[in-house]
Amino acid sequence: MKDKELAMAMDNITGSILLVDDNPDNLKLLAKILIANGFTVRASDNGRYAFKSVSIDPPDLILLDVKMPDMDGYEFCRLLKADPLSVHIPVIFISGIRDEESKVKGFEVGGVDYITKPFQSREILARVQTHLSMSRMQRHLEEIVMERTSKLQAAREHFQKLFELASDAFFIHDLEGNVVDVNRQACRSLNFTHKEILQLKLSDFETGISPEQLKNIADRAANGVRIVAEGRHRRKDGSTFPVEVSLGVFQDQEPRLILAIARDISERKKAEAEREELQLQLAQAQKMESVGRLAGGVAHDFNNMLCVILGRAEMALTHLNQTHLIHADLEEICKAARHSADLTRQLLAFARKQAVAPKVLALNETVASDLLMLRPLLGENIVLEWKPGSNLWNIKLDPSQLSQILTNLCINSRDAISGVGNLVIETGNKTLDEKFCADHPDSVPGDYVMLIVSDDGCGMSEETLAHIFEPFFTTKDINKGTGLGLAMVYGAVRQNNGFIEVVSKPGRGTWFTVFLPRYEGPLEQAPSKKDPRPVQKEEEVVLLVEDDEALRETTRLMLEREKYIVLEAATPEKALTLFRMHSGKIRLLITDVLMPGLSGRDLAIQLRSLFPGLRCLFISGYTSDIIARDGILEKGVVFLQKPFDRKALSASVRSALSDHLR
Repeated sequence: MKDKELAMAMDNITGSILLVDDNPDNLKLLAKILIANGFTVRASDNGRYAFKSVSIDPPDLILLDVKMPDMDGYEFCRLLKADPLSVHIPVIFISGIRDEESKVKGFEVGGVDYITKPFQSREILARVQTHLSMSRMQRHLEEIVMERTSKLQAAREHFQKLFELASDAFFIHDLEGNVVDVNRQACRSLNFTHKEILQLKLSDFETGISPEQLKNIADRAANGVRIVAEGRHRRKDGSTFPVEVSLGVFQDQEPRLILAIARDISERKKAEAEREELQLQLAQAQKMESVGRLAGGVAHDFNNMLCVILGRAEMALTHLNQTHLIHADLEEICKAARHSADLTRQLLAFARKQAVAPKVLALNETVASDLLMLRPLLGENIVLEWKPGSNLWNIKLDPSQLSQILTNLCINSRDAISGVGNLVIETGNKTLDEKFCADHPDSVPGDYVMLIVSDDGCGMSEETLAHIFEPFFTTKDINKGTGLGLAMVYGAVRQNNGFIEVVSKPGRGTWFTVFLPRYEGPLEQAPSKKDPRPVQKEEEVVLLVEDDEALRETTRLMLEREKYIVLEAATPEKALTLFRMHSGKIRLLITDVLMPGLSGRDLAIQLRSLFPGLRCLFISGYTSDIIARDGILEKGVVFLQKPFDRKALSASVRSALSDHLR
């Protein structure tokens, strides 16, 4: 056979395979893979029956499950190796058990390999071909030693061709680590010539193995234990790469020689690293989603209570003059309630559950208007430099979100600066390609407008950078931050389909770059400046629907103090009954979004079918996806975020009843 033909044969080794697994799905999958690649396959789901069939029709190799009800894989292999007629048949264990003890036991009973499920078809084929090759070479060597006939030289030549043309690197060395022989692939993988390698010891290119370990491996291999281990090989230029090495001892030969087959597993390691990275990203996404669900649950119930606390305290204040003993206490209650509401809103912003109304914005103009508010926050020791980019594209997001993003980034920079420092705000356009996005998992190719906030403060370590956007993570002292500022920034940016890039080095400052998608749609018309029709409160009848009794009572009192006539209902069903009783008199529906049975939106649809001119004001701790998608309010929806005070409620009611919203 010519060398080229032999190489092709080596790459496409075939033979008869016995599959033993009590799982029929595994049998079908393995059989399909092997048959498609030219192997003759015999399959059995009964270990004892399969064992008996070996003596009748011996296979070239056995793929054997470990856990089987009638005869487990270890017993099967142990009995097989005890029979002189079948001792030469290589056994590869395939199991879902991953612990090292099970693997060692598999090698101790005579297995040549141990593959854990799930597996890839390429991996199965490669190992089957390798061990068939090793088995045949081993048998060739035994025949050479036993026969000592004229065929000895021909057999040696045949083995040498297989040895040379193998796709894995083959090394033969003694117990002291002296290299006796290698194949061509070994020379190629290490970038040494054949002559150079024969002058080396194993330790010259095999990293992390001592002479004592080598002797221990040789002793175990000599006792019939097939050793498979991972290590690293060092090339001639000093670079290293990961390898999987299978070791075996040439039996009945002195001095004892070890055959090591090394496979380059760089691609496998890369795939494993990518899989691990994806797992980490998935875990992070699941963690963020859990916080989002928590935020929604907290907002729904907690904001109801805050609304009652804030509303009752404010109404109580209207009955007291400032000199009253409890006036200051009530003001503190209001202050604490508003602060609690801010924390809830920050959580909702992080979870992208905050209700927003995006508008087309010119970033430079919006930032410039916010600078008046930002400068006093930074203090006199920090120099603020504003570098607006030219010909900036438009963006679309809620102006309040942009202000929150900019303010929190600037406050973060302020806190990172000890003493005198510099803070720079820049803007610019950027087009991102596939290459950039491959290194930034949150991004997609396209046009973006950048908002860059940088400082020359203390900077952050890699460990800190990995957690800065997580809720409640903070490096500040106790009582000097909630850890929600950057989490809110992250949520607001992601809610608008943008992403954030952070670069920071300890002692060298930090650069936050916010990428917001370019808006290419039509420009929005400015709202009419015509004053809305004054609302005649004494004539307005309002239907209030809220399932929380305390909040419904508080809201009713606030509305009545604004001179509205209030009809209240605890359920959507009661609201429908009241509406029919007062047909044509009710001009405004104020309803909670989330209620048992029927949502606020569905209630509004039913009532508007009875009276199309009905106005609606939705109230909620968070919008869910009933009147908003990903937190973005649907067009035309009037929404009031809980908790609200009397002033905010009054303004929202007047807005809902105004002519310009018809």
